[in-house]
Amino acid sequence: MVKRIGRIDGVKLYDIIKSRDNVIQAVKEACRDHARDPAVIRIRERPDRYADAVCDILEKESYYPSGFKFKTIYERGKWRKLCYTRTFPDRIIHHAIFRVISPILLMGAVRDTYAAIPGKGLHLGTTNVRRDLAGDSRNQIGRAHV
Repeated sequence: MVKRIGRIDGVKLYDIIKSRDNVIQAVKEACRDHARDPAVIRIRERPDRYADAVCDILEKESYYPSGFKFKTIYERGKWRKLCYTRTFPDRIIHHAIFRVISPILLMGAVRDTYAAIPGKGLHLGTTNVRRDLAGDSRNQIGRAHV
């Protein structure tokens, strides 16, 4: 049975998501891997201004996702079509929401969930599979459909 979680320590989840501290951390996380992006450069110059704007959007509940941007690049002998979102406010709001709900979602996930989760990944997955195969003396796991 799925458990509904509406509050953490008596505080509504949405109030945690729109809190200034959460939004400031979300701004930092949203800008972390995009150092050359002009929008990120502008946000890093005045992060408090953008955090205030995101807090205002969340407070008024006036956020609507903007559409995707598309860019075609030539890389390694092929043309590739890239799809991405705007940093402000889309990526920042995504990080603000995910910072709060990811621990809740991961509580219900199986032990061997690895994709895009910090501290887990392909290396940990292969280590666990090797450990399980080594402990299987009757070779039952090797015959299972994966």
